[in-house]
Amino acid sequence: MTTTSSAVMYGYEDNAGPSGYAGRTTWTCLGGAYLGANVTINPYYANSYNTAKRRAVWVHEFGHALGLDHGPSNALMNTCAPCVYENYGCYFPRPDDVAGMNSIY
Repeated sequence: MTTTSSAVMYGYEDNAGPSGYAGRTTWTCLGGAYLGANVTINPYYANSYNTAKRRAVWVHEFGHALGLDHGPSNALMNTCAPCVYENYGCYFPRPDDVAGMNSIY
C-alpha cells in the first residue's frame, strides 16, 4: 500500500458505550493508497482514566493509524493499552513499538 502526500489523521472522542474498547482506529484507503485514519477514544471507559492512562490509549491507537499491529505484553501495542499502563506504567512507545515503526518507515 502507498501513502498519499495528503494523508491525514484525525483524533476525537466517540462514546460507544460499553463496547469493550477504550479506543478504536479506522482507515480510509482508495485503490491501494492510504488516505488517512480516524482515531477515537471511548469516554465511556476513558473518562475514568488518569491523564497518563488516556495517553496510553491515544498513543496505541495512533500506532495503529501508522501501521502497527498488536505486539507483545510489555509493548504499548499490546491488545490492552490500559493494561500496559497499569502493569508497566507505560504511556509511550516501548522498544518493540519503536522497532515495529522503524521496520515500516
